[in-house]
Amino acid sequence: MKKQLVERIYTESPREAVTVLRNSLKVLAVVLVTAFLTELLAGLGLQKESLLMLYMLAVVIISVCTPSYSYGIVAAVLCSFAYDFFITDPRYGFSITLRFPIALITMLAVTLIISALVIQNKKQAHLALKREQRTQLLYQLNQELLAARNVEEIVEVTQKYIQQQMERSNVFYLKDPKEGGEPSLRLHHPQDRELFTDRECVRRVHQMFKVGAEQPEELLPKDRCIHYEAAISHGKVLGVIGLDCRELPLTPGSHTFLQIVSAQVALALALRYLSEEQNNLKISAEKEKMRSNLLRSISHDLRTPLTGILGASSAILEQKDMGEEMQEKLVRDIKENAQWLIRMVENILTVTRISEETAT
Repeated sequence: MKKQLVERIYTESPREAVTVLRNSLKVLAVVLVTAFLTELLAGLGLQKESLLMLYMLAVVIISVCTPSYSYGIVAAVLCSFAYDFFITDPRYGFSITLRFPIALITMLAVTLIISALVIQNKKQAHLALKREQRTQLLYQLNQELLAARNVEEIVEVTQKYIQQQMERSNVFYLKDPKEGGEPSLRLHHPQDRELFTDRECVRRVHQMFKVGAEQPEELLPKDRCIHYEAAISHGKVLGVIGLDCRELPLTPGSHTFLQIVSAQVALALALRYLSEEQNNLKISAEKEKMRSNLLRSISHDLRTPLTGILGASSAILEQKDMGEEMQEKLVRDIKENAQWLIRMVENILTVTRISEETAT
């Protein structure tokens, strides 16, 4: 993390220097062009008040085209001196009279007002752009979460988006670690693993599953090196997300983004669990239906030989004067039906045994 911050500083410092140089050249170019233009117009007899308005216009242009107050203030000072040097009497010389501070104060006031309005508009535009990008990102995340085929894919999508947007190592628990829950880690550096597997961190995750979104202060370390957010649906904690905050504390905007992501993840997990439960209920219903049909079929198949056995045995018992040939035939029928019943029972037991082995 520290190495990443150092690299960012070294890469951003030259960019900032180039930006300052570019804006400074803009200020100098606008002032020189305005001075040259007013010099020409002064030779044509244009009044001094009109020339002052050109310098004020230059200050306005610089305030609009540059990102901070400082460039506009520098432009106001330069334009004031240029107006005093080129326009006021004696020309091509400085005569610090009452007109100079009035022009300087006027230009500074215009600079501050215009710069304040421009900076405010730029900030609003920047915030609107960030909101739009974040809204688009959340929409894409929601689409991928809903398209996930299983819980593991939901976890993978969530961690990928968090790492891309927040550039932090993160962990995702689907189950209380004290009940066998294993962490899903997405790390910037391999050494970050120790941070999330520490005994104190595991205890905090366990407490998060118990208390939900409310984290008692005694559960939070003073440095708050990890921030945990619970994914809660209908008062039940379905998961806990942890972020590395050692070097980059969470800003209010990042915290809000994480809360929205947690809510979406909780909804996706709840829908996935509900879908799995419905599928299990559907499978159970199909099994029960098959079992009922099988019992009905078996009962029908068993009734025929049992009826034959019962009829033959009743005939033997009731008819005492029955011939030996007829009696032997009825006994043979009883034996055949009994053997058929034994084979059927053995087949049923074999099918049941195979089903049990397949299920295990």
